Amino acid sequence: MNPTNSTNLFNPLTQKPRYPLFDLPVDDLTMEETKQLIRNRAGEKRSLVMSTINVNWVVEASRNPSFRQAILNSDIVVLDGKPLLWLSKRKGHPIKEVVAGSSLIQELLVDKNTKNPLTIFLFGGEGDIAQQAMDRINSIHGGFRAVGALNPGYGSVEKMCSDEIIDAINQTEPDILLVALGAKKGTQWIEHNRQRLNAGVVSHLGATINFMAGTVQRAPFLMRKLSMEWVWRIFQEPKLFSRYAGDGLILLRLLIGRSY
Repeated sequence: MNPTNSTNLFNPLTQKPRYPLFDLPVDDLTMEETKQLIRNRAGEKRSLVMSTINVNWVVEASRNPSFRQAILNSDIVVLDGKPLLWLSKRKGHPIKEVVAGSSLIQELLVDKNTKNPLTIFLFGGEGDIAQQAMDRINSIHGGFRAVGALNPGYGSVEKMCSDEIIDAINQTEPDILLVALGAKKGTQWIEHNRQRLNAGVVSHLGATINFMAGTVQRAPFLMRKLSMEWVWRIFQEPKLFSRYAGDGLILLRLLIGRSY
């Protein structure tokens, strides 16, 4: 069984406590500790799976058993959103900060002090976003060196698990495999292929690939500090409003209906 089963209160991988939130495990890791863990594990190519959960992931896990199991099977689970951090603190958990996937990748990207940049493979995104992200990463000459970009197109998870696709990823032996297929499909794909992948850290990070390509701008620092990044995201992508509103209502029902 993976160390992140929610019944455990200790993760032997991190040697640190973990805490239950909506029946999901949350590791007590800071941003700096998570970055160091990624750097330490990247070269081992044992496909450590990291999940960064936000309100949408909690909502989806509450109604989709296979999605919930994918989170439970993750080696590392961190909080990607201030609302969940607030709720965790209300339960008395000493989790110190949010480890947003987009911020984590951005901080690793702009680290120009490293002598050995981490290699990254970009899998997913719409159109040629992955290629755009790859080109931009390699133009920065920072903490990443992009070694591959692949958009598998539309279709079933099974179609995206072909030997050709897995071989294309494995030939590059990336330190980080960033998956962006949509949360449900992406977690299913990772679950199905994690034993086949020759990668250090595997994580579904959704919109991060758009931030890296420069097609979507992150909110200004002050808005992120005030937990208002969702307003900025809606301004740039109005279609997100209905999802955010729906997730908020379901989260409220979960809070009313049972202890979290």
